[in-house]
Amino acid sequence: MKSIDSQNSPACIPEAASSAPGFLGNPRLRELFRWCLPALIVGALLRIAVTMDMPYGYTQYDSADYLTTTRAFIKEHRLHIHSKRSFLTPVLFSLPFLLPVPALLVIPAAQHGMGLIGILITGAIVRLWFTHWKLFVIPATLLVGASPMIIWYEHTLLGEAQYLFFSLLVAYAATVWVKRPSWGTFAFFLASLVLVTGTRLEGKLYFCVALALIPFVLWGRWRAMLVHALVAAGLMAGGFAASGGRDGSPLLLATILHLAPDHFQSAPELEPYLIPLRDELRRSYPEYPAELVETSKKLTKAADQCFKDIGTGEKKDREKRQGKALRAVCLEILSAHPCEVLELPFLKFRLAVDAWSAYCWNEHYLHQRQAEALTQKEWMAPVLSKGLTGKKQTPEELAEWVKAHFDVQRIQWFTDYQTLWNNAGLYCRTPDRPAAQERWVHDFFGGVPGGLRTVPGWPFFYPLALLGMAAAILRWRNLGCLHLMWAGCMMGIWYAAMMVGVTNGRFRFAYEPFCLLYFLLLLDILWDAGRSLRKPQLPLSPVL
Repeated sequence: MKSIDSQNSPACIPEAASSAPGFLGNPRLRELFRWCLPALIVGALLRIAVTMDMPYGYTQYDSADYLTTTRAFIKEHRLHIHSKRSFLTPVLFSLPFLLPVPALLVIPAAQHGMGLIGILITGAIVRLWFTHWKLFVIPATLLVGASPMIIWYEHTLLGEAQYLFFSLLVAYAATVWVKRPSWGTFAFFLASLVLVTGTRLEGKLYFCVALALIPFVLWGRWRAMLVHALVAAGLMAGGFAASGGRDGSPLLLATILHLAPDHFQSAPELEPYLIPLRDELRRSYPEYPAELVETSKKLTKAADQCFKDIGTGEKKDREKRQGKALRAVCLEILSAHPCEVLELPFLKFRLAVDAWSAYCWNEHYLHQRQAEALTQKEWMAPVLSKGLTGKKQTPEELAEWVKAHFDVQRIQWFTDYQTLWNNAGLYCRTPDRPAAQERWVHDFFGGVPGGLRTVPGWPFFYPLALLGMAAAILRWRNLGCLHLMWAGCMMGIWYAAMMVGVTNGRFRFAYEPFCLLYFLLLLDILWDAGRSLRKPQLPLSPVL
């Protein structure tokens, strides 16, 4: 296959990695490394500082979902993936338990290493996307490498850091394939898609980028187009089969329940169980969605009681009918109020736009909540404590171990750094306004003056990033098809996550670095346009 656009393209990773001397001797890779060196130095120093002040990784409440795989491997010698998680991250978190070093030392170190490699991938993306890449590669890589939110997730037993890393890899691999289409670059692209699929459930939707790009890249080569599409579709189907089957309908219904009608046409049996919850929400939270986690639990409990009262067979059958009925109610509400429902993700984003996209290592979360996370499951201490900390401990001993090994005062500088970073992003925004109802944001940190009693203005950063996406698409001859598919798919995944998820800044974490790239890309395109306008026009030749 011939290259679509090989100008300004660095060596492809698979080709460069085929031999170490070739990798080290490639002038484009050496050039990329030099331009990324400031960000690598700053990123490494920040990660070393965090590790020195908090050597052990942070265990968050959701970490137990990933560690169920480790428990099943150690206790039952089988592979088990939690229904809320995909397959790769739980497996990667289990591997350090085979080593003599505590997993709470190995996992954050490995994720920090991935973060440093992610700086290089970011630089490579800038090298490929930008016309004047040397003007923007240092600020882009510095902002990604120094982000305290990224560093926070790297030091925590969650899948977000890996999801971001493999998302960057997908964007780079897709660009390489579009510029230099071959079976090798396509295999690299598909491998990156499999990896991102294994980190978060929504990652499998990135296969849509490959399926949408194939006609643009291979137009006219019908047999090759068909083969590529079949391979990509097969891997996508495998990704869906290997990923968890989490049902998000209770959380979605918690968001839109206030719009429910008085009578359910789709699932009338649920009506007497759900209408009281709807009325309670309307009374307590008339303006904005709130208490979504608690409401989703109440909905699940009410629906479960409904089908128990009906008496519909075994538990699995009840759960299947229950999920189907809740999804039917969601669709009924959507069909009755399409505009209101489809606007809710934007409202939820606005309500949490001033919240940190990561969490906080303050006294409450570093000590109390982490001790709860390490002891919430009865199997955590007896099965995993030795692998996690290097010593088998009881739940009480684990709680004391947390207090002894995590010093809030030593890591306070990082919390202050997160505050400054978040405030800088919020500085340029539209005016705030008083909240008609106190905002509800899940695990809220940071914020505008006035806190949850104020609705924050729109930071200019996000609409400018959208303009950058649009400008990149309109510049069609320079990777426009790639940006159409990549930005469109990314924004669609983000939108779906906001629709189904709680009101939380965490959902924008993995997409903000790409917003940064598109914000800078807008400046690059405007710079290019300005230079074109300043070029002197040649006089027209006289007509003979």
